[in-house]
Amino acid sequence: MEPNDDSSRPNPVPAWAYTVERGTLDRRLLDQDRIWITGDSRVLALTEMPNDHLRNVQSMLETHARLLHFHAVLDALEAAVVGDLIGCPSGDRLAFELVGRGVADCEPLAWLRTTALVRAIGRELRGREAE
Repeated sequence: MEPNDDSSRPNPVPAWAYTVERGTLDRRLLDQDRIWITGDSRVLALTEMPNDHLRNVQSMLETHARLLHFHAVLDALEAAVVGDLIGCPSGDRLAFELVGRGVADCEPLAWLRTTALVRAIGRELRGREAE
């Protein structure tokens, strides 16, 4: 995929996607539902990836769910501390105040399945199977 600076299109490819270093899994991928970045830093649209590749990505993410969840908990903790310092509550703190649960209360695999990327991969695969 080529960089897309046309912000009028829904969900353009984020600029950071083209700066991810080879061999790096950028956790921001989990928060979006359009692309995957390969180990050699190629940006691929989920809609253009073969089923086997989508399944392999899903499997790899599930294999690393505990580590990804750990980092999500650390990110939530950092956001909560910063939010407290500046007087603006973080999203996880608000979620905890509303429902009594935050990201730390989720099992890693259950948390992973709530991410935008994993939900999008599942939708894409289900949509193809229905055709």
